[in-house]
Amino acid sequence: MVIVWGMMSHCAVSDLHIVPQKQTVNAAYYRNNILEKTCLDAIKRKRKTGNITERAMLKNMSNYLFMQDGAPAHTANAIQSWCSDHFPRFWQKGEWPGNSPDLNPIENL
Repeated sequence: MVIVWGMMSHCAVSDLHIVPQKQTVNAAYYRNNILEKTCLDAIKRKRKTGNITERAMLKNMSNYLFMQDGAPAHTANAIQSWCSDHFPRFWQKGEWPGNSPDLNPIENL
């Protein structure tokens, strides 16, 4: 099994983070290797043109909503606190509607 994390908007996509084989994605791994590196790198991009992996994720970053599903690494208290500190808007634990694949368009890529 291969676990891959990615983020997308209507303007751009993040780099993909491929989780090493046999690595457990717990809250510490998720924060240190995915959120603090791949995610923040993508959010900090400023380019208006170029490759979709190099452009800004949105034209106005104050308009974004960071969404994640109910995976244990996503809902851990440490991650909820980290997201509160780094994202102006995000869906907190319990806000993700159950059985809503239509809200997760990355699953269809």
